[in-house]
Amino acid sequence: MSGKKMVTRSVAVAVGLICIILVVSLVGVTAYYASALGGKESAIQTDDNQLTALTSKVENLSEIVNVDELDFLLDQNEVVPPKQSLNVYELTKANYSGFIVIQLWGYGVNISSTWINVVWGLRTSPLLYGFNVNYNETRIIPYFQYQPALEYFPVLQNGYFNVILGNNQTQTITVEVRVSYYY
Repeated sequence: MSGKKMVTRSVAVAVGLICIILVVSLVGVTAYYASALGGKESAIQTDDNQLTALTSKVENLSEIVNVDELDFLLDQNEVVPPKQSLNVYELTKANYSGFIVIQLWGYGVNISSTWINVVWGLRTSPLLYGFNVNYNETRIIPYFQYQPALEYFPVLQNGYFNVILGNNQTQTITVEVRVSYYY
């Protein structure tokens, strides 16, 4: 009988060691997968943040493509002395392509004696692109005492824009000027 007890003890020790190994393995595998799951959750959160940022950029670009954005660049009265001109607005670098609307209201201003000069364009390095665009036009403003005179001009991304108001009269004029930038 003592031989039989010995086999049983050996089996019991072997089964005990196997159980210990299985428990340790189970704890190790659980820790590994818990760590991997935490890393995946972090990756999912990062992807969600990137998706939110990209969605915001798409919405902003859609507004730009549809010319839904508007900035009022200037809205004030300008006093122009007789036989002189006044630089009323200068945009040195446009962020987006679009157009500028200039609205002018004058009181007691003669039709043929008030003018606006607009210079706009794009200057680039000849080494990079090799082209320059420049537009320079003077327009006589029609009589605009009771409703504004409207002038529309394109604006190029990274371009410039300059508005000069002139007075050919012999008296000082006051003109309300509003410059709106649609992009």
